[in-house]
Amino acid sequence: MDKRTMLKFYIAVDTNDEIFIINCSAMDECPMLVGADVFKQLLGVRKDRFADTPLKTDEEGRILLFRELDISKMEWMHLMHFLNHGRPQLDSHKWEQQCLIMENINCTATKLGGIPCFDVFYRKFYDEKKSPPLNPKCPDEDEFDRYHWVLENFANRSLRTASKEWTATRHFRLGITDFVWWRREKKLDAPVS
Repeated sequence: MDKRTMLKFYIAVDTNDEIFIINCSAMDECPMLVGADVFKQLLGVRKDRFADTPLKTDEEGRILLFRELDISKMEWMHLMHFLNHGRPQLDSHKWEQQCLIMENINCTATKLGGIPCFDVFYRKFYDEKKSPPLNPKCPDEDEFDRYHWVLENFANRSLRTASKEWTATRHFRLGITDFVWWRREKKLDAPVS
């Protein structure tokens, strides 16, 4: 039989009435779903003669599981990124944003019956996560928002180089231009100059 005719997918609608596709064929062989039996049964990836219940659909044939479980399309995409790549998409250097994505995936996975490999990743993430740097080199590392930041073209150095309040923290090059991050500790009444 042609592999294309064996593809199994659903069209789903989320809590915000956004539509997305669930590729059950890809999940059937996903190594990240080992032990995620409830998840597989809920989505019809694995059939069980004792729990072969059809998914509830709307009048257009879209499954309503995500709407009923209050799972958004974005939450599903975060979970799928983890399943496809073995790690969440944590592009941000901000600890709070990384935690938000991790909690989002954790909540979604839990609503869908749990995913053991994510549970392991989740515990390891929080156990091994270092605290934010105490000596941030750029605004993204300034987790506690303790500094004013200025980015300057290295060729146009200002009086900051002579200032005792400003400290150069990171030098980098974009193309042929050099830049320097400068920081100054925040004081309650001091404006950025």
